[in-house]
Amino acid sequence: MKLFKFYKPDCQPCKFLDSVLRTLDIPQDVEVIPINILEEDNADFVIEFKLSAVPTLVFENGYRHQGMMPSHEFQTWLNTHGERLR
Repeated sequence: MKLFKFYKPDCQPCKFLDSVLRTLDIPQDVEVIPINILEEDNADFVIEFKLSAVPTLVFENGYRHQGMMPSHEFQTWLNTHGERLR
């Protein structure tokens, strides 16, 4: 299962999200795919996923979260929406 992580290199919340993701218990079957929205090759992703802000996390089935939240809430979101894909 894929979890797309949309970010910009100069985005401080995006950098903080990276550190939060490193603390989470991400299931082995979840592949986190970082996508820099400033790269020209990624413009189609921005349109396809209708992004309006970063950081944004989107599971391949469309479940998404935009912005930041405490790590325990991210873990709950990850567990809840990841289970729906299994």
